[in-house]
Amino acid sequence: METPENAPDNTPGDSDWLRNLQRAVDATREGQRDGPVDPAWGPVGPALLLDDLARSMGASTRTSATLAGDRCPSLAERRAAVVNAARRLIEKTPVG
Repeated sequence: METPENAPDNTPGDSDWLRNLQRAVDATREGQRDGPVDPAWGPVGPALLLDDLARSMGASTRTSATLAGDRCPSLAERRAAVVNAARRLIEKTPVG
């Protein structure tokens, strides 16, 4: 079983990135404790998912255009998509 002490180091090696990720994890925990963030996720999963999503949506316009094959969403549209995805990820889904 992996523990924090023997887990592989997959971080980008950037202490600022790690500090920012820790703040996101702490905010997720707080949101889960206070109610607005769905507690079905652990606090680390959403932070990593949103970080990866933001990085991928921040890809250059050339990369996006190549992958899309047609009209490429602008950087502003891609940023808006990340914000929308973040809202949808953290909101509680009604059961039933």
